[in-house]
Amino acid sequence: MNKAKKIGESKMFDRKVLDKLLDIINNKLKDRSIIGEIHLYGGAAMLLLFADRLSTKDIDAIFVPKNIFHDIIKKIEEEQHLQKDWLNDAVKGFFSDKSQDYPYKELSNLRIYVAEPEYLLAMKLISSRLETLDISDIKMLINSLKIKKKSELHKILNKYYYNSPFISTKVGYVIDDIADVLGLSD
Repeated sequence: MNKAKKIGESKMFDRKVLDKLLDIINNKLKDRSIIGEIHLYGGAAMLLLFADRLSTKDIDAIFVPKNIFHDIIKKIEEEQHLQKDWLNDAVKGFFSDKSQDYPYKELSNLRIYVAEPEYLLAMKLISSRLETLDISDIKMLINSLKIKKKSELHKILNKYYYNSPFISTKVGYVIDDIADVLGLSD
């Protein structure tokens, strides 16, 4: 007997899988007659905004209604054999009230938003996880935003995180290194 392949059998989500998961969430909200919102950040937002980003290992998001989403996330995790935290709101720890999200797609019971590219860049600079795709995402965002000067990176960072404890010495080094690699002027 042929079993349908579960999403969790793949360790990464591509755009097609992400769309399928969003459809599943929409259907579960519909079953409960609830309209929900999901705001995508990190790799999932990059995946939807840029053709060069091919996959993500998880979905960083803020979602409402939170309690309903937690229940839905757990059910999908079990049904699709997904790793724990496949959809998580850990990004809230880096959230800036100066961010602006844009409508991406509207399904019957799910409104999907993505972070603006400048905010994604600021978040990626703050996290600067060298072991992930953050550095290639930062380069992609710099090119997309047509940034030519290192000072523009600092300006974007300060727009969202002015006087923030998130801005560490490490972020300064990452900016310096990326500016060198991309040939950004001071």
